[in-house]
Amino acid sequence: MTDSLLSIRGLSVEFKTELGLVRALSEVSFEVPRNSVTAVVGESGSGKSVTSNAILRLLPDTAQSSGEIELNPQDGEPVIITSLDERDPQMQNLRGGLVSMVFQEPMTALSPVHRIGDQVAEAVLCHRDVSPDVAWAEAAAMLEQVGLADAESKMRMFPFEFSGGMRQRVVIAMALICHPQLLICDEPTTALDVTIQAEILVLIKSLQRKLNNSVLFITHDLGVVAQIADRVVVMYNGQVMEIGSVRQVLKNPQHPYTMHLLSSMPGAATDFREKNKNWSDGAAIGAGTFLVEADAGRKIREFRELSP
Repeated sequence: MTDSLLSIRGLSVEFKTELGLVRALSEVSFEVPRNSVTAVVGESGSGKSVTSNAILRLLPDTAQSSGEIELNPQDGEPVIITSLDERDPQMQNLRGGLVSMVFQEPMTALSPVHRIGDQVAEAVLCHRDVSPDVAWAEAAAMLEQVGLADAESKMRMFPFEFSGGMRQRVVIAMALICHPQLLICDEPTTALDVTIQAEILVLIKSLQRKLNNSVLFITHDLGVVAQIADRVVVMYNGQVMEIGSVRQVLKNPQHPYTMHLLSSMPGAATDFREKNKNWSDGAAIGAGTFLVEADAGRKIREFRELSP
């Protein structure tokens, strides 16, 4: 069994437009190790979300792709995702089963006309042969795991009755309820304020450790990378610029683009890196930057301003 859960090799994606083909990805290759968090970071338009959508075959009909994406489950034979048809039963079982995704916008990720419990339990009913009562009970237990107290009553509520942070916890519960081996998070904290963002990051990291799965975390925020990631993939203009451990990439970047990305941040990034030797605590960089120290899965205990 290979050490990598996911291998992306030479992935290229182009989109048909009225003006011709537009290349979004060019020969992208990287690995997602087992039981770890791999962050894909880059500015808007660098190809991060296209990469994550390609893994689950969620690209639109106008997309043309080449290359290979291989999933190596803990138990079972390797799956070449790029060889599967979108409507192949194996692909349907893979989505939400072996691989799940937390999408960018929690405000629109949930159906406004269905109760929270029905939406979370639906994932169980789609992938396992269990009764609705069993699925409902498992959904309530998962909501408790993601930090929603009194889950039974919240199961009967609608999304409009939840705050943004609560909705994102529900979306995470939906993604994790079938215990996927790979969780893809596509900028899951974009629409949240900074305190709720920090809580969601701690939650994702703690659940990853508890469930022993792998996380592919898509973000443009280097502070988020410092807080949550074990490994970093830096992308620009549809290409991979640099790959390494979070400490190596943020403390000693090798590629000029990574250096410019770090130096472009407000405040003194160099002073920040010198003051924060212990990256496992996690940190966010920049103006109004904060250091997060928290118990796994619990609310933030302390925020401390870092002087520039």
